[in-house]
Amino acid sequence: FTPMKTRQYELLVGNTALDLRKNNDPWPHPIQAIIVAIFPIPVSWPKKKQLMAHDQLIPPAKPDADNIAKIILDSLNKIVFLDDVQVVSLFVIKKFGPHPKVQVHFSQV
Repeated sequence: FTPMKTRQYELLVGNTALDLRKNNDPWPHPIQAIIVAIFPIPVSWPKKKQLMAHDQLIPPAKPDADNIAKIILDSLNKIVFLDDVQVVSLFVIKKFGPHPKVQVHFSQV
């Protein structure tokens, strides 16, 4: 069972990738993936903790890096690659930043 919120996010990621790939076929070769997930600094945190987060002295806690990778890679099946089993090298970075977003970089191995 996949929760509705997860399915909606996978659809958003997949549609964004489709727009960026301009109807290119999925890659058939082994792939290296780098995923950078940027999270907002909680405004409810004390100023000292906000500054530490801004300076990357403390990392975002949730979600786990493996969960970030799973939802992104699952979303891109049959769009960027035929199947996420092709991802042979994976690096996930979680950090704080002023504009929340996820950046995904792929290269052929």
